Amino acid sequence: MLTGKQVAKYFLSLDSKRELFTKKRVRNENCEFYEGNARLNKLLHIAQNVYIAKTGNQLFSSPLFAYKNGAVVRSVVNNYSRLLNENDSVEIPEDTRIFLNKIYKSCYNADINELIALSHEDPEWGAKPPVNNKSQQMNPMLHVEEYKEQYADFIKVLDGMDA
Repeated sequence: MLTGKQVAKYFLSLDSKRELFTKKRVRNENCEFYEGNARLNKLLHIAQNVYIAKTGNQLFSSPLFAYKNGAVVRSVVNNYSRLLNENDSVEIPEDTRIFLNKIYKSCYNADINELIALSHEDPEWGAKPPVNNKSQQMNPMLHVEEYKEQYADFIKVLDGMDA
């Protein structure tokens, strides 16, 4: 199984010009953060949940944590600046690369607020809202059946896309 950091590196490799994954600072709900960092973590969250809905298995083993602006992978959110500068390639199985390419393409034009809203639609995020600015570990495997229903149309769109 992959790690969240491996999947993050793969997403970063798809944006070599850094059009999406930037260091632009934004403010949302009294939090200031790099928009690209939030975007990357939202893509990880969406990819994890859709993969679970599609296969019944997790895409990556790294836990997601509920933060105010949605779910994050701590090893990614805390090392974003360093990850932007790493150029090492990541071994991803071809079928997984195809899936990740489709997630990336489907979210390419979404603005950060749309991605945060998608993250907030996760029933597990709703069950684990941050308390006193501390995050809580999420367990998406508790919601496999809900994800199958929630993402059914999205999966149909992905299945119809070119890689």
